[in-house]
Amino acid sequence: MLIKLKSSIKNRVSHTTGKKYVVFAVDDYGNVRVHSRKARQRMDKMGLPILNRFDAYDALETEDDLTSLFETLMTVTDCQGNHAHFTAYTVPANIDFEGLGQNGFSKYTFESITTTYSKIDSCKSIFRLWKEGIAMNLIKPQFHGREHLNVKTFEANLLGKDPFTIEALKNRSYTSIVSKPYKHISYTATYDIEDTSDLDQHEISIISGLDLFESVFGFRASLFNSPGGREHSGLHATLANCGIEGVESPWIKKEHRGRGKYRYSFNYTGKKNKSGQKLIVRNCLFEPTADKNAVRRCLDEMDIAFELGRPAIISSHRVNFSGRISEENRKVGLENLRVLLEEMLRRWPTLEFISEDELLDRI
Repeated sequence: MLIKLKSSIKNRVSHTTGKKYVVFAVDDYGNVRVHSRKARQRMDKMGLPILNRFDAYDALETEDDLTSLFETLMTVTDCQGNHAHFTAYTVPANIDFEGLGQNGFSKYTFESITTTYSKIDSCKSIFRLWKEGIAMNLIKPQFHGREHLNVKTFEANLLGKDPFTIEALKNRSYTSIVSKPYKHISYTATYDIEDTSDLDQHEISIISGLDLFESVFGFRASLFNSPGGREHSGLHATLANCGIEGVESPWIKKEHRGRGKYRYSFNYTGKKNKSGQKLIVRNCLFEPTADKNAVRRCLDEMDIAFELGRPAIISSHRVNFSGRISEENRKVGLENLRVLLEEMLRRWPTLEFISEDELLDRI
């Protein structure tokens, strides 16, 4: 009942459409979190905690991950003949683990995602799959930050020789970090700040990250979703100057303004920020490896959205479809996705699958 009430309130003010549009917005593609099953086992022995499912199962997508995902998306077609489609929020850079080891874990260095892929056997041909998926309108990457980590926290932990950070890096991973050198920054939230002076480096990260994204994928990203969803609004002008037309935002955003002060804002799909960008707010949740009732919950939230004439923007994460650490984890996620797709088409045969940038164009 509480979930339905919250969903109803969230959808009261939003862009209205006469059609039943369905968007899948899925975070974390491109990011190395746990390198491998063996790396996770070694970190377990060293006492690095598993605090959540991301610490346990989230890992760089494999060729099997993308192939299995595409096969599942292609099991259904909408009333226009379109297959289901993922808007994949993706980082184009990762930690340069070898470079860090060579400099004695003293200074952060990063590498492009294509370099990361080239170093891993299960990813040698994955970029071909990315291009095929984009061409077949099954997946389209958008900008999730240059990397999925906060450089300020990362370098502070290196300076302090934090044992969990060093051990994770030795295992080519960046997960299970409990040290918190800055009170207001999450170690995985790229654009969290301790003070507004951090914004200068964040602007550099955005500019270089979007250039790298274009170099990797061959087109300019038009949408942005910040890891953690707390980016300072002062970054929106930089994003706009770099071609970002749409910014994802939480329904109620808690934006850190520096030194422990926050500003709350109410957001909805179609609202414009001061830089003229349209905001997009996800209104349905699908996390099948965290919730055994994920299909039912998502369908209930879609029902509310459609009743109010809103698009269904479904929020999810790569971890639900990741099999590098556990093939069973991927199997559970994809089976639930298949059931969700079949059931939504049974209930709403006139729905249309579109990408998030297509939705932005239609607002």
